[in-house]
Amino acid sequence: SITTKIERLLKKEGVELYFVIPPVYEDDRKSEVDLIFDKAIEGVDKNIVIFDHRYLRNEIKIFLDYDHLNSKYLKIVLKDANIN
Repeated sequence: SITTKIERLLKKEGVELYFVIPPVYEDDRKSEVDLIFDKAIEGVDKNIVIFDHRYLRNEIKIFLDYDHLNSKYLKIVLKDANIN
């Protein structure tokens, strides 16, 4: 898969790789996009790190506005990646 190829290339170069699926401010429902992401994630190699934050879609405090996340969300990503 393309994710595996990216992971191998970056590993060879000594670069850590994180895939982040950010939340989208919307109703709590299974959308077509969610189904596509679910299927894509199923096939990803288990040694590839994926932060799937779709479940945070109703956390209004991490959104600057309807379309944009704010610095509070960045802190969540950095914490998940153990980057301080």
